[in-house]
Amino acid sequence: MDSAARETKGAERAIRQRTCIGCGAVAQRSSLARIVRTPEGAVYCDAGQKAAGRGAYVCGSRCLAGAVKKRKLDRALRTTLASDQIATIAASVEALGLDARK
Repeated sequence: MDSAARETKGAERAIRQRTCIGCGAVAQRSSLARIVRTPEGAVYCDAGQKAAGRGAYVCGSRCLAGAVKKRKLDRALRTTLASDQIATIAASVEALGLDARK
C-alpha cells in the first residue's frame, strides 16, 4: 500500500454513533452521556466513556428521566437500580451539561 492510500484510509475514520435509550435519537458518542454497570455491579455515569462494563447512552437528564420511568435503563444495564443510584446518576448527567446542547 502506498503512502497516499494510507493517508486516505486514516482520514476516513468512522464517527462513532450511539442511540439514546430515552428518545431513540442517534448521535455522536461524544454528545451523549454513558451510564455503565461494571462487572462488579457498580453503576455510575462514565464521563470518559471508556470504563469496562455494560453501557447505555442518554442525551441528557430529560431522556434519563424517561428511560428510568419506562425501566429502559434497568433493561439496558441488566440490573435493578435503587432510587439513590438513580439520583446519583441524574446529578452526574446534569453536571455534564448535555441538555444545553439540544
